[in-house]
Amino acid sequence: MTEEKMKSYGKGISSEEESSLTIRDLIQYLSRLANLHSNERTGNQELSNGLRKLARALRPYANQPVLDLNKILAEGRLSSSQTFLVKTKVSLPPNLESISCEDAEEILDDNSFSKSQLVDLGAIRFSISRSKLVRLSRHEVLESIRAALDHERSLEVISQEARRIGARRTS
Repeated sequence: MTEEKMKSYGKGISSEEESSLTIRDLIQYLSRLANLHSNERTGNQELSNGLRKLARALRPYANQPVLDLNKILAEGRLSSSQTFLVKTKVSLPPNLESISCEDAEEILDDNSFSKSQLVDLGAIRFSISRSKLVRLSRHEVLESIRAALDHERSLEVISQEARRIGARRTS
């Protein structure tokens, strides 16, 4: 890094640099920031998704200077298909690994949970491979989790029967 760049590091961008920035530069920045926040363990999935939606909404204006962004927003030139609504999201319970089968069933029956939340449920609670779930459609993710839930319930029935039969044994 040159000495001049080192002196200007952390001071933001100059007005000359700002006038040469395009919305494409902003889109690239938003995409990289979304990738930074997409880490499942340390990131913020909702922020990451919001940044990606914003970047997609700005794509039709990629060649325009970033200084025109206020004008684009003020004029309402973003079409309804490009706008993004902040929806109140339902959140998963904090201790997914220990939720009951009934709670898991309620989550599966609630259509307001996103596919990524269902993937988290399947991976954390039922130990289904995350990479497998991510490749599936939302419906297939639901079916995989339901199959794991049914399997767990059948194991509980077998365990109860074994205890009942074992308690009757006198040998």
